[in-house]
Amino acid sequence: MKTRILLLVGLLLAGCSPKITTNLAETRAPLPEDALIVVLGLDDVVPAEAEYLGKIKIGDSGLTKTGEGTLEKVLALAKEQARLAGANVVKLTDSKAPDVWSSVNRIEANIFYMSDISAFDPGPDHVINPEHPDYAIVYFYRSSFEGPLVTYDVYVGETKVFASKVGAKAQVKVFDPGVIEIWAKTESKTSVSIEVEAGGEYYVRCGVSIGFFVGHPSFDLVPASVGNMEYKSLEIN
Repeated sequence: MKTRILLLVGLLLAGCSPKITTNLAETRAPLPEDALIVVLGLDDVVPAEAEYLGKIKIGDSGLTKTGEGTLEKVLALAKEQARLAGANVVKLTDSKAPDVWSSVNRIEANIFYMSDISAFDPGPDHVINPEHPDYAIVYFYRSSFEGPLVTYDVYVGETKVFASKVGAKAQVKVFDPGVIEIWAKTESKTSVSIEVEAGGEYYVRCGVSIGFFVGHPSFDLVPASVGNMEYKSLEIN
């Protein structure tokens, strides 16, 4: 009986995780656990010398919990599957944000092996765009379906810049470089300060953390490469 209960619990836990499908054309020895795995976005180009190893698809199992299907966790799963197959490059070919059909992110990707990926860098928390040298842009977005009933207004200083609801996104120009305060309030105030420079582009992922009565706002300044990918995956509002 105990064995059956443990088996049932295991099956339930597995059902709560995203569904992973792999189709490998070739398998190499797994890479070390600390190996660098690079994720290339939909618009990125795979170097010609990369060796194609197969495909990965990560989707909704039907029971996948929202918190297990964030883009960060789905990408982490893709990187781990790539590592186990001996690949160190994950090239996204399709990416779907949560929608009416599923509350989790779903991706498809090709995986490759390259003998030298030292040229790839996850990148800093911002990039400099010469097209707007006189001001910075802060991209706000909310991709997670956690706390879907909790919405809040986001401020930069005393100016309201973004209505945070699931699937929403906005870009805000900042003409005065330096430290800015980003904040919001539900039952309590949450704030984060970031330093911006003219020409910079920054990505702030908005979310909801657990509160006593109402969820609290949360903010994450994410690497520009990740933020750009998450921001683009959302439908235009």
